[in-house]
Amino acid sequence: VPWSSAEHRIRAEAASEEKATRLANAPGFPCLVSDRRTWTGQLPITFVRLTYPADVYELDAHFSPSTIAPAT
Repeated sequence: VPWSSAEHRIRAEAASEEKATRLANAPGFPCLVSDRRTWTGQLPITFVRLTYPADVYELDAHFSPSTIAPAT
């Protein structure tokens, strides 16, 4: 399904007991949580939540200016 818009939200979160067990860390260990949503028009088509131990990942983003001029 082609998507028309997307949203990424990244936050810090202390690992719950369950997440700590799954990530082989202690409860309360710092994690990066990334939520990604996509839509086609007004219809949501995906939602993904990924949780990473914060000590082994970093965020690296590259951006380019838009080719569409803003409305005035």
